[in-house]
Amino acid sequence: MEQEARFFARRQLEQADKQYLWHPFTQQQDWEAEAQLIIERAEGCYLIDIEGKRYLDGISSLWVNVHGHRRQEINQAIAAQLELVAHSTFLGLTHPSAIEFAQRLVRLAPGELTRVFYSDTGAAAMEIALKIAFQYWQQCASPQPRKTKFFSLHSAYHGDTVGAMSVGGIEIYQQVYHQLLFPIVQTPGAYCYRCHLHKSYPECHFACLDEVERIIATHAEELAAVVMEPLVQGLLVYLCILPGIHVPYGRLPNAIRYSLSSMKWRQALARRAECLPVNMRVSRQT
Repeated sequence: MEQEARFFARRQLEQADKQYLWHPFTQQQDWEAEAQLIIERAEGCYLIDIEGKRYLDGISSLWVNVHGHRRQEINQAIAAQLELVAHSTFLGLTHPSAIEFAQRLVRLAPGELTRVFYSDTGAAAMEIALKIAFQYWQQCASPQPRKTKFFSLHSAYHGDTVGAMSVGGIEIYQQVYHQLLFPIVQTPGAYCYRCHLHKSYPECHFACLDEVERIIATHAEELAAVVMEPLVQGLLVYLCILPGIHVPYGRLPNAIRYSLSSMKWRQALARRAECLPVNMRVSRQT
């Protein structure tokens, strides 16, 4: 009886999800055609669905849960803050936690980074950075009003808001919205596995980076900022730019039970895996 009750509860939740929700980067018709995972709780590195099955959270819930789920010290700190205040506007007000956290961030930050501007998402942070860079050149001590453009690399991913998409470089995310996006300066990056210059590392001496430097120098008088991802570039097709690590990987082993369940996503990820060297490909064992 308990198992039957769980089945009907799961079925009702799934039907309600498909009736009332839109999921990001998801084709709704595919989502509605397939059975979906419903995650009810989590422990450490594992997600647990409504039927009690466990899944290794191999992507840290899209990279934002790197310390694991339900860490007691984190939960206790959140609960303690909730006992004081859950939310207060930062417009015209401040509060101790924000001040103390900003101090710690500045101590850890490299170079001349001495200020913190809080944001709630990566895409919003990118929009803020673009506006700060743009505004700086318009209002600095020696204004340079021509500096209105941005440089980025092909195959980059910076978010799915309009500004973030504009400086991105993945066509599938941009194709519907081209009329909304602003023009940028762009060039291929260091993608050694499929070099657009048809050279080989290390004999190439990173000729691709020479091209990047040349393009930046050519457009220096009109560039407000250079936008790049550190170390790893792109979404789903990760392009590693560390010396000695030059192969992309596009999917996780099935044993990890990656929670993207749309069949088209699975097929796309599988195709990306084909560009791995044989000794780095993952098995299809479940």
